[in-house]
Amino acid sequence: MSLKWAAVGIAVLGVGLAGYAIWTQILNPPRVLSVGNVEVANPKDRRGKKVRLVTRTVAVGKIIRAEVELPNGTWIDCSSDCATAARQATIDFWDEQRKDRR
Repeated sequence: MSLKWAAVGIAVLGVGLAGYAIWTQILNPPRVLSVGNVEVANPKDRRGKKVRLVTRTVAVGKIIRAEVELPNGTWIDCSSDCATAARQATIDFWDEQRKDRR
């Protein structure tokens, strides 16, 4: 009988935490502080063609982070270097997948 109540308590706690997170997100939506560009080159491309990607600095509450928009429209976190993050998420990602298949 007490195991049933423990499961109900955990479920109620989970719903409460999810509700609080949604409420906090509604009160403090992300704000774009600045927008910029970064050029990413494929090191294997002999022509030296570069792709220009949009970057932005976003504040979510008290947390400020940099993001880069990939060619498919997805925004990813830059950590410290947006060009490296974009290259790892696009070009280098498929190279790593090919290496793992062997």
